[in-house]
Amino acid sequence: MLPQLRLCVAMLGLMTWGMAAISAHAAGTLDAVRAAGSLSCGVLTEPDDYGRDDLHGALDDFGTDLCRAVSAAVLGNAAHMRKIGLSDEAHGFAALESGKIDLLLGATPSIAAALRYGVAFTAPVFLDGVALLVPRAGGARWLDDLAGKQVCFIGNTAAQTALERAAARRHIAIVPFPFEENGEMHAALVTGHCAAVADSASRLSVTRAGFHGHIADFTVPAERLTLDPMAPALRGGDAPWASVVGAVTDALLIAEREGVTAANATHLQGSTDPALRAITGGLPGIALDRDWALRAIAAVGNYAELYDRDCGPESELDLARGVNVLSEHGGLLFPQLLR
Repeated sequence: MLPQLRLCVAMLGLMTWGMAAISAHAAGTLDAVRAAGSLSCGVLTEPDDYGRDDLHGALDDFGTDLCRAVSAAVLGNAAHMRKIGLSDEAHGFAALESGKIDLLLGATPSIAAALRYGVAFTAPVFLDGVALLVPRAGGARWLDDLAGKQVCFIGNTAAQTALERAAARRHIAIVPFPFEENGEMHAALVTGHCAAVADSASRLSVTRAGFHGHIADFTVPAERLTLDPMAPALRGGDAPWASVVGAVTDALLIAEREGVTAANATHLQGSTDPALRAITGGLPGIALDRDWALRAIAAVGNYAELYDRDCGPESELDLARGVNVLSEHGGLLFPQLLR
């Protein structure tokens, strides 16, 4: 199954790069950011009563660090970015369209958004998906383990659709139970009235972190019922800016693969190692100086460092990387521009 999924992700990346080139909106974000000396970066920070159309939980720190990396690459300093918190994708896309922000982190690639708001997306930087939050004591690790048990979700969401389709396809007789409000659903899980809660893995990790003293009592198993990418969003028709943003995220992945870290990045200036050529020299067609990638890596670390700190074991979310490992290790992430 992994090769097919990898191909889908690659096709998505190519499709979204293409959308940046064919949109009718004017280009010039890179020049505008440099002229202003500041990057206006929108980060989705969903309130507790999140919008039902959005697929991801609030990964504020992850999105902010990616913006810091872009700022370091383009402006020479990770601190030259202004974070603007936005409550949902619709507000984020509207902020891009109006010029209020230069970049949006936390959104799902969507042709509908591209057409309605004139936005485009670079390649995915995080692969989310509908998952399950279960009590550790129950021993459930797969949807199959929940046959005959009550599985809860917010009604009329992507989580409900994915759960019911997966259960029907695999002939698992779960007991679906919809809720209208998060707090009630989470209380039902803690008190044992729900054997599991279905939602995106990122949202479930945020939910689990909110259990405070009971965090260790719950887990998000590795199974994903869907694959839902998160990708940087920007105004369409701005190929130079899309190339820069895509190059920065690619550089973080290459850095992980080649062992370049926040601690050693600045020591590699001028390196002639062929394996590091993509991140230690200027790139034809991309308007960045020679040390752009090393500055970005020094600011936030390579992808593994960033993920572990903001989403993984060093964070409250403690979300296993799963498919968010490099392709050579069986995951679905790989650099698509700097190859």
